[in-house]
Amino acid sequence: MRLMIPLLFALGLGACGSASDEASTSAPKDAPAAKGQKAKAGKGGKAGKAKKKPAPTCPTGEELASALAASALASTVQLTGMAPEVACAGRFAKGDTVPPEGGAATSVLFRHTDGRWVPVKAGTGQFCAGATPANVATKLGC
Repeated sequence: MRLMIPLLFALGLGACGSASDEASTSAPKDAPAAKGQKAKAGKGGKAGKAKKKPAPTCPTGEELASALAASALASTVQLTGMAPEVACAGRFAKGDTVPPEGGAATSVLFRHTDGRWVPVKAGTGQFCAGATPANVATKLGC
């Protein structure tokens, strides 16, 4: 308190009242709410409203190949890499494998989860059915 009084006078605020008036009317900012009163939650009291996360950027074929190789789904496809063309829609991406010579290409569906691309399903034709909303499957071409 002794340090506050010279500071108040130095700022020109002490001329309007005494230090005892200042001390009696100011409360600490982090003081708990009085009994029976609820403290406001967050800025503006609007707790619980989650902001929608922006869609991730579309990955490259190399990123998808790395994610697929590190997953259990890799053992179900013939893989030497992923084609560079990747289709994206929101949090989903679809890439085609580059099979070994004489093998068949397989499409792989990925979902962006926890900051990384995770392979969800692999196949041909309508393999996205049930794994994505219909409008996403249409955008991805599966």
